[in-house]
Amino acid sequence: MSGFGDIPSAQALQAGFARKGTGGEESVHARILQFRDAVVEMRDNFAGGGMAFAEAEQSNARDIRSSGAGLQ
Repeated sequence: MSGFGDIPSAQALQAGFARKGTGGEESVHARILQFRDAVVEMRDNFAGGGMAFAEAEQSNARDIRSSGAGLQ
């Protein structure tokens, strides 16, 4: 990173922005990884919920068909 100048406060500012971009728990990189992990977890939860819903629907359909089998 460059362009902040040579005075000490500018160098400190430059170093701070560099840390925010690439290093530590509070960096942009770390935050993006946290967001990615959250999205993956949400995807897995929604997929699991959808599968459970489909299975319940299939079970309900079987129960309805079998309960009406003697009515024909």
